[in-house]
Amino acid sequence: MKLDAYIKSMPKIELGLRFEGAVRKKILLTIAEQNDIPDTIKRFSDWVRLLEKPDPKRIEEIVRMVTTWWRYAEDFSRMAYDIGVMLANENVKYAEVLINPTVLLQQGQLPLSIDELIEALNDGRDRAYRGWGVQMGWILVAPRDEPRKFEDIVRWATSNATRRNSIVAVGLVGKEEIVAPNPFERTIALAVKKDLPIVIQAGHQLKAEGILHALKDYSPSRILDATGLADAPDAISQILEREIGIVCSIGRIVNTDWSKKYADYPLADLLQHGIKPAISADMPTYHTTLIDEYLAIVEQMKLPIETLEDLSLHAVANSFLSPSDKSDLIEQFASTYAHLKSDDVVAE
Repeated sequence: MKLDAYIKSMPKIELGLRFEGAVRKKILLTIAEQNDIPDTIKRFSDWVRLLEKPDPKRIEEIVRMVTTWWRYAEDFSRMAYDIGVMLANENVKYAEVLINPTVLLQQGQLPLSIDELIEALNDGRDRAYRGWGVQMGWILVAPRDEPRKFEDIVRWATSNATRRNSIVAVGLVGKEEIVAPNPFERTIALAVKKDLPIVIQAGHQLKAEGILHALKDYSPSRILDATGLADAPDAISQILEREIGIVCSIGRIVNTDWSKKYADYPLADLLQHGIKPAISADMPTYHTTLIDEYLAIVEQMKLPIETLEDLSLHAVANSFLSPSDKSDLIEQFASTYAHLKSDDVVAE
């Protein structure tokens, strides 16, 4: 069996997907047409060209524009379903998807409540599960420069009525800034009290300093990016001791020039220190797919297939699934990997 066929056939898990960066382009354009966006936005064709061939330095700008094309609850249901289809095509069995209401609801300009947003997302998610067997859980996140919005989503997510809506965690993303006193202290304490996992994006700007700050102030169950971790022994020690999950999207790191190429990313160093990050393709609409990421680990980083399999199984263990569901999925994945490798796997 060829390497690319093996990787495509591998059952996978995705822990860092960003909703706004995961909807297929043809669905985005279909929604735009149905909502009469070409008639209301100047230079719409220019934005379409940028969407088709995105400039890595303008991704956030493109995302901000594309989100203005979304107008109705049905749009979100359709996009959630499409993400499920995309994941199924990559043989992803379970995904935890970051939902940023500030982005999706366009800074409050879209007249939908969080309840209506989650209801629409759940409708699309449930249809994707029935049709494709893909499970999705939502991680509600807020920008790090908006403490009040983080407080709002934590209070919302810890209410009895909303915990049933597949909110598996809450989190903070965006610009890293060390602020004293900690503006999130009370909200973090509430999430911890309610046993709600916390996901923090850290290291993407402040490297080791940002990771250490997140460990000190935010009680994370998972850290996204963690750029600079390989050079931070104190952070590595804490992460291992506290069993904190790490999720990295190497393709985005390469595309945004944090690393010049895959081979420069210190994955082998992290593994040597005992850190086993979950491999993610957080914005496949604009960067790489999860299959691309898996291929790059073997072909460009020169790591063995067994390491890739181990990372995949470790990602399941670091998910927010129940212990029994984790055990079942690990057993299923390991059995499938062994069966697939009954034929020798060879690179092109």
